[in-house]
Amino acid sequence: MHLEKTNVTNKTMVSKIQVVIVDDHEIVRAALAELLNKSKDISVVAEASTGEETLKIVRETQPDVILLDITMPGIGGLETVHRLKHFAPNIKVIILTTHDNPPYPDQFLNKARVDGYLLKNCDTEELCTAIRTVYKGKRHITSKIAQDLALKNLGVNQASPFDALSDRELEILYMIIHRNPIADIAKSLYVSTKTVNSHRYRIFKKLGVNSDVEVVKLAFEYGLLERFK
Repeated sequence: MHLEKTNVTNKTMVSKIQVVIVDDHEIVRAALAELLNKSKDISVVAEASTGEETLKIVRETQPDVILLDITMPGIGGLETVHRLKHFAPNIKVIILTTHDNPPYPDQFLNKARVDGYLLKNCDTEELCTAIRTVYKGKRHITSKIAQDLALKNLGVNQASPFDALSDRELEILYMIIHRNPIADIAKSLYVSTKTVNSHRYRIFKKLGVNSDVEVVKLAFEYGLLERFK
């Protein structure tokens, strides 16, 4: 975890939009911070590499906007958003990810109700525009994602089998395909191992698979799992 030297207690004296960057790759955080801090109206006040660190930092810094990756160690992006919305509902959340495939955009935009969704190949201008837009209370969705969601609503795009999963099932699925032990999943989500196994059974049934290996294979086929991550 890295905190900027800026004194966050002086926030009311600063007109800049205060941003927290959340990504498990330090080089990505550093590059984003350098780009954003060049803007006259945006300031990166803190960085985090996990959802757990993010929750702690938000309580300490009370930022305006969070740039959040989906795939992180620990509780992951979806659970992080749920907890943020619970205790800090006024903070704006922008997903910044490589995932443009179902079910991620729909889960985050329509169910978790994040304020923005960007892909990591976006340019600096769009990134800054998105931050300013959500800060003003509007949503910003990168054009490809917006088009894909529109086509899906029209029945043009093929549905993903993962669309049938609930938010909690998707959270547990993410942890399973990233080889988290059942006990660790239960601890991260504050539930019992019995509860996790019950969700795991329902995930298998909905996806038509019989093992973790089959789940991982299916996740890879639909782009939920990056081969070399």
